[in-house]
Amino acid sequence: MVCASVSLAKRYVDENGGVDEMLGETEKACLQAKDLTQQLLTFAKGGAPIK
Repeated sequence: MVCASVSLAKRYVDENGGVDEMLGETEKACLQAKDLTQQLLTFAKGGAPIK
């Protein structure tokens, strides 16, 4: 949900300002957190780890 909000905010920001770059970094961190959470849930359920 948060990643979608950040992606939406990027559409309405001037690309020349520093805000666009910060939102890009925020979006990247959000997606990494999502992937890590998915891996932890898989591990907690006893599923096969993804290498």
